[in-house]
Amino acid sequence: MGVDIYLESIWGPFEEKLESEPPPVRCPGQSPEEFILSMYDRFRATGGYFRNGYNAGDVMWASGLSWNIVGEMLDKNRYLPVKRARELVEMIEARPLTRDHVVAHVFGDMCNGHPVMGGIMRMVEEVEQEVTGEVPPPRQPPTQEEIDSLVAFLNTRRNDLLAILWKSIELDEPLRCSL
Repeated sequence: MGVDIYLESIWGPFEEKLESEPPPVRCPGQSPEEFILSMYDRFRATGGYFRNGYNAGDVMWASGLSWNIVGEMLDKNRYLPVKRARELVEMIEARPLTRDHVVAHVFGDMCNGHPVMGGIMRMVEEVEQEVTGEVPPPRQPPTQEEIDSLVAFLNTRRNDLLAILWKSIELDEPLRCSL
């Protein structure tokens, strides 16, 4: 579950090339998660694709924004018009992701507050308790390393999102969005 954003002038040719290639194969010893992440990395490297999962790495949520805001900006065909891309850039740039902000927003409730993942995490814990008969242990606060790692990750994602938005503006091309 997540958000996918495409700049079709770049994504379209890449997608055509992908369709002409044999399907990718997972390397020996590569976990399914690593394989999927490598595919997303390949997609992002085109400069015409942005992906954001609905989890603790959700850059909009960490910024105090919501993908619902973006959804309201889309036209009837699910494109983000260039004018609205400019507005979104202004909103995102007005909310820098500092360490304190990330700690307060993301780790404040150990992800329970995330509109999608918080509910899923609670359901998993409830099922686990029902199956095992034991109350799951309380979540431990994040380490300094975990916080620093997440701050770096979120800022990279923020920069990636801003890059595709700026590219949309520079090319005067709306973005196709799947929220």
